[in-house]
Amino acid sequence: MENNTLSNTCLIPFYSTMQFTSKLSVSNKNNFLTACLKIIGFRRNLSLSHVDITKNLPKMVDVSSKNSTLREAHSRCFITFPANVFDDLSKLNCNFQSKKGPIISTSIVAGIMAVKRTSDLIPFCHPIPITSCDIQIDKSNTKTNTLEINCYVKTSSQTGVEMEALTGASTAALTVYDMCKALSQNMVISDLRLVSKTGGKSDYCIDDSISTHSPPL
Repeated sequence: MENNTLSNTCLIPFYSTMQFTSKLSVSNKNNFLTACLKIIGFRRNLSLSHVDITKNLPKMVDVSSKNSTLREAHSRCFITFPANVFDDLSKLNCNFQSKKGPIISTSIVAGIMAVKRTSDLIPFCHPIPITSCDIQIDKSNTKTNTLEINCYVKTSSQTGVEMEALTGASTAALTVYDMCKALSQNMVISDLRLVSKTGGKSDYCIDDSISTHSPPL
């Protein structure tokens, strides 16, 4: 398929939600929806750096020509407990404690270990030297019975550490779940996302005014 041709398969979700296009020809539908996609930032010739367009096969991005610079990334997620479980854990000690051991400390260690092994988990991540990893787990949000997990990662390398930061935060959350699942399986891990990154081709930072965490009902 040519790069400037939209796949009918890709357009199926749009067709099903835009009833007013039902009387249009396929060609006119493509033209109309292409214009809509352009408005929200898509391009017909959009290509992925992890795909060799000449062979239509996956590849690892070549970063050998890039300069090594200081790169940082911050990710965040939440894990929400049933109220009675959160209260019981909070009363034990400042580190939370389950039959498996100290929940907060163990989850921080697990998250750091995951950061260092991200390239073993995500196929096209480059193995890069991690110069700093700081995972912070905040349990002060007692009104929503929620732990907030933040993962900060640094490297001096040719590629960024966004995936490492996301992997660290998510693994720390999964470790919390594992250590507490004997108490309840009604915990919810939510809102995993990149908060910021610096040092690469472009910087990024979320707008906190439109990304306020709401605990699951």
